[in-house]
Formats: sequence, C-alpha cells, structure tokens
Amino acid sequence: QSRKAKFENRGNDSNSNSNSSKQTKAIVRGNQKISNGQNLRIATQEDTYINGTKVPKNTIIYGQTSFSGDRVQVTINSLKVGSKIISGQNIEIYSNDGLKGIPITSSQLMLDGKKMAENEIRSQIQTHGGKIGGLVSQLVRGKQDLSITILDNQILFLKWKT
Repeated sequence: QSRKAKFENRGNDSNSNSNSSKQTKAIVRGNQKISNGQNLRIATQEDTYINGTKVPKNTIIYGQTSFSGDRVQVTINSLKVGSKIISGQNIEIYSNDGLKGIPITSSQLMLDGKKMAENEIRSQIQTHGGKIGGLVSQLVRGKQDLSITILDNQILFLKWKT
C-alpha cells in the first residue's frame, strides 16, 4: 500500500481496534493572519465521528497554533458540535504532504517579516525621535512576535486516537 493510501486510510472499518487513529479532511476557512498561540479557524470537509458524536461536514473547529521550525503546529483540545462539547481528543493537524503541521514558506516569512519590521521601525522612529539603536537590538534579541498568513482553502487532515 502506498504512503499516500496509508495516510488517507481513516481507520473507519469495523476491524479497527480501540487504539487505532482516525482522521478526516478539513480546510482552512478564510485567509488568517496568525501569531504564536492564536487560534486558527478550520472547517471539516466530510462527516465523521469523534467519541461517538457525529461531526458534520462544514463544522467550524478552532485550533491553537504554535511555531516549530518551518511549520505551524495546530492542536485542537476540544470542539463544539451543536450544543455538545467534545474534549480530551488532542486532535492534531497534518498538511497535504502527510507531515504534522502546516508548512511555512520562506516567502510567507519574508513578506510578513518585512511588513513587521517596517511597522516597528515607523513606530520606534515616531516614539523615540529617530533613536533606532533600541529597535535594532530588540530585533536581534528576537522579541518581536512572528505572524504569518495562512491561506484560505488549504487542505488539512485532522487526526486523533480513538
């Protein structure tokens, strides 16, 4: 069985055991500019069951982001379906390449980093009357929060253990 076929096998057959993992397709809903720790809005793309609760297609789910190397990791600890809250699943996000997290491209980093630096320079110049030495040391020390834009309709996979 190919790697892609293994990845897309959702473990939904009747022979799966209680320690199997399950997954479903999802997409990013709307262009979203995020920073470390912010929530990412995701929509399921098919009906699935989590903890015996049906999660219909197009259910909006929010996951907390964290930056790790060249990927954005997204973890979903709970979700709301109708009036029911499903928690304790620790749902993880995988991208279409089969790797955990959403890839960050160098162009995303360069464009968003450039905008961030330009805005900070303007702010520092206005605040400190042109004293930009503090800005340079602040940027070098990495105190600025990175933010990137995740594009609408990016294909994702939600994966959890049953």
